[in-house]
Amino acid sequence: LKQDIEALRSHGLQVLDLPLDSLDDMRAAIELLGDRLQASARASTLARELEQAIKESRRMATRWADSPPKVLLVFDIMDGTVFTTGGGDHLAEILEIVGAVNVAEGGPLTSRLSLEKITVLAPEIIIHVAKSDRFPDNQAALEHWKRIAPVPAVARKQVHVWPDDSLATHGPSLPSAIRRFSGLMQRATER
Repeated sequence: LKQDIEALRSHGLQVLDLPLDSLDDMRAAIELLGDRLQASARASTLARELEQAIKESRRMATRWADSPPKVLLVFDIMDGTVFTTGGGDHLAEILEIVGAVNVAEGGPLTSRLSLEKITVLAPEIIIHVAKSDRFPDNQAALEHWKRIAPVPAVARKQVHVWPDDSLATHGPSLPSAIRRFSGLMQRATER
């Protein structure tokens, strides 16, 4: 990546290398890009939409504050290893915003957990953060989890596949994704 950035710069192109791990990083990027692209009004609107989505989702989360759901976010599963977030990124922040407990909290940014560890952590809700060929929908993911780990999420049929990449990527659709994620948490905790 660094070589690509330098190659672009060597051709006289301006390249912004923006960190985009956290929601604060996203806020800063929105402001900077709005300024650089002479789109400050649009950037301000997007920043307000993000803040409003966060505020609304926090308010909804108070409904289950006494018993927050234990959630596992899944990036991928390979060879008996589940790749998830250990914290420090926007996905972990979204879990906190919606009042959920990240079962992998305290691990590295991208954590690798064994299926045995997942069984011990006992997530009540499992969410694959994007569709894939192996996990195109909720049913496919649920069937896979039934074969690999006896966890409460499987028994409760609370295994979900996020329908697009809006949750996993930074972009203008993130406020909508946060609201939709909050709604998913609400429905999942009502069962």
